Amino acid sequence: MDYMTDEGLAPWLQDYGLIPMGIYGDQYGYNVQGAHAVLTFGVQTGGTNLVKILANMSAVPVHHVSWTPQDGAKGVMLRAIPEEVAKWLTLMNCGVLCIAGNRERKNPGIGEFVTEWLMRCFERMKELDKRRF
Repeated sequence: MDYMTDEGLAPWLQDYGLIPMGIYGDQYGYNVQGAHAVLTFGVQTGGTNLVKILANMSAVPVHHVSWTPQDGAKGVMLRAIPEEVAKWLTLMNCGVLCIAGNRERKNPGIGEFVTEWLMRCFERMKELDKRRF
């Protein structure tokens, strides 16, 4: 079993704690079941719909952030504000977050958008988390 992306083998994915699965599609259920919450990004597709269904079946809260290249950063920030999602995740004391979404080749620009969006969300979560480590 290998770690794969659209561009081929990606052994670096192991550094993120991901586990390769034997059958394509199995990773959806495995990742959702091991999460405290799920975020999906992009346009609704078969994959994101499957993740939503699996999350609902496993009673894992799910939130979808809609985005297309036409939206740009401003349009989507008004609909799914990273700071509001950070509050939601912090209130749930989310420790493991499953993130799913469109492939770059199907939704060009989504990788950069999601990276920036998540950075804002995680920065806000850090500010909201009052625990001392």
